[in-house]
Amino acid sequence: MLRSIREKAVKTVGTVLRSIRDKAVKTVGTGVLVIASIEFTTKLPSEGRSSQLYHDVSDKVVTPLVRKVLNPEDAHNAAIYFVKNGFAPRFRPNALESSKSVSLESKGPSGITFPSCIGLAAGFDKDGVAIQGLMDMGFGFVEIGSVTPKPQPGNPKPRMYRLEEDLGVINRFGFNSVGMNGVEENLKCFRSKCDADKEDSEKNKDETDALDMLITISKG
Repeated sequence: MLRSIREKAVKTVGTVLRSIRDKAVKTVGTGVLVIASIEFTTKLPSEGRSSQLYHDVSDKVVTPLVRKVLNPEDAHNAAIYFVKNGFAPRFRPNALESSKSVSLESKGPSGITFPSCIGLAAGFDKDGVAIQGLMDMGFGFVEIGSVTPKPQPGNPKPRMYRLEEDLGVINRFGFNSVGMNGVEENLKCFRSKCDADKEDSEKNKDETDALDMLITISKG
């Protein structure tokens, strides 16, 4: 009797979770299609940044909707997925930039010239899976990581919390990473198309000395 009740409860919970997941996927997918359609139709007549209509729909409709159906970490993973697969907005130079009257290029202390003075710090793309998509968005450089010597899951979930009033989040991921070998493969895949990367290396949570850190840096 108890076993039968338990099995029914498990099935019910599983059905509810699948329903929530499907709803979230449909909601996010619909939002992406709406934004993509607006972006495509409104950018054709003129040159420049994404239209005001695009920003209004994104900020006032899609973002609040995503916050209601996805927890912070799932929303983060969804963002990575969309950027990785080319669904994110792409940078388009305005008239001044196209005429070369204004340049966003920036030269670093080591002599490297970046296509833009605005870059993305480590923490968003931890494993280097969406570098090309992020560069297409207009970042002059993308810092991936943190990268640990060995794969590790990080802290137990939930580990990311929204601070909506402060327009921020609390990140307690705990250096989740696929490890340096996995990241190396992702970088090889990216470098087959272009050259631009920087890694932010961190120790595994269970490390007691600097040996693994030296191994990680030497593989860079």
